[in-house]
Amino acid sequence: MKNNLDIVLGLLAIAGMFASTIWKLAVVKAQLEKEIDTVKDDLRIHLTEYSGKKEFLDYHLHSLNEKIDHKFNRCWSEIRQNQSYLAKHGFVPREQSDL
Repeated sequence: MKNNLDIVLGLLAIAGMFASTIWKLAVVKAQLEKEIDTVKDDLRIHLTEYSGKKEFLDYHLHSLNEKIDHKFNRCWSEIRQNQSYLAKHGFVPREQSDL
């Protein structure tokens, strides 16, 4: 009888350790999944912020390019007007510089 009781208690102890190990693994797995979800949420927030900043920067750069083009066109127009005015008064502008 004592041998049977020892075997049953031994099997119960092994089953208890096995169940405890499974429980610990389940807890660790749950913690890992929770942390992965947290990282995913942080990544989504970061990507949203990045997208907004990138869009702002694209608009800003586009507006700067438009300003530069506008200033260049105005300057080029004034140069052409000055050349035509000087040409009417006998000045011949050089096409190339001798530098």
